[in-house]
Amino acid sequence: MDSFSESYLEARNKFLVACAQAGAQVTHYHREGFRGEAGESLAADVACLGPETADRSAIVICGTHGSEAFSGSAILTRWLSSRSSGAPSVRLVLVHAINPWGFSHRTRTDENNIDINRNFVSVDDGPVPQNPAYDAVIQLLHSDPSDAARVLELHRTYKT
Repeated sequence: MDSFSESYLEARNKFLVACAQAGAQVTHYHREGFRGEAGESLAADVACLGPETADRSAIVICGTHGSEAFSGSAILTRWLSSRSSGAPSVRLVLVHAINPWGFSHRTRTDENNIDINRNFVSVDDGPVPQNPAYDAVIQLLHSDPSDAARVLELHRTYKT
């Protein structure tokens, strides 16, 4: 099987077939309310191999940046298709297309135009810290692009 794909949907299907052949337990996390470039439903698929009681776990993620997900998907699919039995003391967790919208639309960002690599929030981190610079910049992101005077004023405000 050629592990490389031309689309998110093709890559997802190949990954799921390889998971089934490898006997992986798969959980699908659907992105309700969002569709892919071809109108397909979107999901991050998490495949688990190895004992739940393993001493150690390895987590492999692909598709943080959708435009780079094609190679990550091919690697996961090829590995699943050619693997021998894993180490009995290791649980392997494969996350396929953590950013399915970006994968389908071939972009670094998710459906909210957020680069999740730069904005990955952990629930263990506690409250999100205050960021006054971001509060000022967000207004620019939603303003008229020709508002050059405002851009210059903001630059002067935060210039070091």
